[in-house]
Amino acid sequence: MDGSIPFDRVAHCYDASRGGEQRARLMAELLAEVLPSDGMVLEVGVGTGIVAAAVADRAIEVLGVDLSPAMAAQARQRLGPKVLVGDALVLPLVDGAVDAAYLVWVLHLVADPVAALAEVLRVVRPGGVVAAIPTSWVGFGAAGTSDGDLERIQARLGVLRAEIAAPDTVAEWLRDVGLEDLTETERVEQREQSPAATATLIEERAWSMLWDVDDATWAELVVPVIEDLRALPEPERPRQLSQRVTLLTGRRP
Repeated sequence: MDGSIPFDRVAHCYDASRGGEQRARLMAELLAEVLPSDGMVLEVGVGTGIVAAAVADRAIEVLGVDLSPAMAAQARQRLGPKVLVGDALVLPLVDGAVDAAYLVWVLHLVADPVAALAEVLRVVRPGGVVAAIPTSWVGFGAAGTSDGDLERIQARLGVLRAEIAAPDTVAEWLRDVGLEDLTETERVEQREQSPAATATLIEERAWSMLWDVDDATWAELVVPVIEDLRALPEPERPRQLSQRVTLLTGRRP
């Protein structure tokens, strides 16, 4: 990856395409188990602020940083002025500025994940918590749908997907930058999404892996998937989706 990926182009539909408030509440529930209840907590890659707002609802003070001005503008609607525009590789904060930090579905979008994690450690005070929830899935979009046909159709787009670091790889990165007392927690996230809604999100290029697909590849690989999703029986009926969520946590020495 040549550079970190800003999400300005999908700021308007990001929440709807990523599970909305239900998913944000699950992330907040996991994070609240490890974040301090006092002091300042930083979310790196705060996006629209939907996860940060759910964390803040648990009486945790959250500061957000995001590369995308459009995403940060939405986050300010949820968090007020405690949102900064900045790159994860050069955070606009002094050393030891926050008591803890977390990253949710961010590291696969950063040009140098290890350098970004080192930068996170720089701005967290000694002894502070650093937590990461990596992106993971089976098939396209959400994982492990109970509808086998839907899963097989979505999986055909896997050839377009960038490599996503597995939790054990992210854990190794966390060790490499010096985090101590590393722990891992897993949950299974369940939500619903219809084939028709999935087809619409694909058409809108809601996922970054679709942004730069050329016309020929789009016609060959993507259009048939959209058509097959809409051809499934009852395409408007929501299907049950499930995905494993991993929370990795450590402490700065």
